[in-house]
Amino acid sequence: MIILRRRCLLIGAPDEIILKGVQKDIVNMHHFLTSTIGGAWEEDEIIFAINRDKNELQKLLQENKYYDFVFILFSGHGGTSTIDKKGYAYVNEKEEMISIDEFVNKAEKEIVIFDSCRSPLTSTPPFLKFSESIEAVRALRTLYRIKYEHLIEKTEKGFILLFASSLGEAANQTKEGDDTFTQFLIKAGTLVKNGRKNIMDINEAFLIAKEDVKAKYNQQNPDKAYAPVKRDTWFPFALKIDLFQDFS
Repeated sequence: MIILRRRCLLIGAPDEIILKGVQKDIVNMHHFLTSTIGGAWEEDEIIFAINRDKNELQKLLQENKYYDFVFILFSGHGGTSTIDKKGYAYVNEKEEMISIDEFVNKAEKEIVIFDSCRSPLTSTPPFLKFSESIEAVRALRTLYRIKYEHLIEKTEKGFILLFASSLGEAANQTKEGDDTFTQFLIKAGTLVKNGRKNIMDINEAFLIAKEDVKAKYNQQNPDKAYAPVKRDTWFPFALKIDLFQDFS
C-alpha cells in the first residue's frame, strides 16, 4: 500500500464587493477534494488559508517541501507586474502580495491553480462535511485514497500551474460569483461520475474547463505551465473506482 504525505492549501482573499466567487471556490474545491472522486482527501490534510498574513502564508508554502504531493488553489485578486513581468497574488485584504514563483517548486509533485487575473498590475491594488462514520463509507474512501496515490506515484516529478486567464487578461465571474474557472474545473472533474472513463488527469480537466470558460467569456483564455516541459504523465484530478477491475 502506497502512503503519500499529501497536503492541500486552499488560499483565498475574499472581496465581497468584486470577488464574490472566492468563498464559493474554496468551499466547492474542499467538497470536491474530500469526495471520493476528488481523491478522498482527509480534513487534516487540508489547510484553509483565508486572508492570511503574508509571512504566515510564506511559511506554509515553505513547509510543502516536507510532503510528497501538494495541491494548491489560490482564488482572489492577482496580476502581472509591468516591472519584473512576474505574476503576483494578493493574499489578503491588507493588499500584501506574493509572487507566483513562491508557490511552486517546493514539493516533488505539485498542482497549483491560480483563479485570478493576470492583467497588468496598477499602482493601487483592486481591493474593495463530509463526516460520515459508516464503516463501509470509510472503507470505500480508503480504496479511493489508495487508487489516487497509486496514480500519483506513477507520475513524473515536477509541477503543473493552471491559470484562470492568459497574460494581460482578467479572470471573470458572474455578479453572483458563479462560473469561475475553478467552478468549471470542478465541473469537468465530476464528469467521471457518469462517464466511461474512470480517471481524469489534471490536463484533461483543464482543457475541458478552458473551453467552457472561453465559451462563457470571449476575452478570457485559461493558460498552463508545467515542468518538465515534456510530460508523459499528468497528475490525477478526478477518479472513479471499478471495484471488480481495480481490486480484483
